[in-house]
Amino acid sequence: MTPSLDTWLPDYNVRTVHRRASSADPERLWEAAEQTRIRDTRLLRPLIGARLGPHAPAADTTFRELFRSGIFTLLEEGDRYSISGIAGCLWSPKGDYARFESAADYKEYDVPGRAKGATMTEVREHERGSEIVTEIRVWCTDRRAWIRFRPVWLLVAPFLRFVRMDLLRGVARRAERAT
Repeated sequence: MTPSLDTWLPDYNVRTVHRRASSADPERLWEAAEQTRIRDTRLLRPLIGARLGPHAPAADTTFRELFRSGIFTLLEEGDRYSISGIAGCLWSPKGDYARFESAADYKEYDVPGRAKGATMTEVREHERGSEIVTEIRVWCTDRRAWIRFRPVWLLVAPFLRFVRMDLLRGVARRAERAT
């Protein structure tokens, strides 16, 4: 079965998908994705600190660790993919983030005036060897949440492509150096 965010966040206000092909085999690319640290990225490192404020992880945190701890909840994972969720006031750096005991708790979250985000990272086979794909979705629980989230999204969205591509480029380079 192909992993999908539809299980976790079928309705959404915003969605982005980014991908990067690599000559590395899928297993090596997935391994590189799990081992890449926040400090290994030029653009993402300072933005994580600025955006997450007191919730920002240490620079030597791997992305695998980031998306399964702190303000994120690991929802699902397989051999070459993982899906994580976050919820609360996603527009606020101080963050009033929800904490979940389980993936089922995340799925049921529907607090007025808040938002839910889900992110999936997957490595697939590709004609060049492999491809890493990231998808992000955000759903606002009501109009009030959308009114608060939208200005942040309009500010962040134009740059998200560059930030994500910086990360995916770094992962692909790490995988290709290891082959």
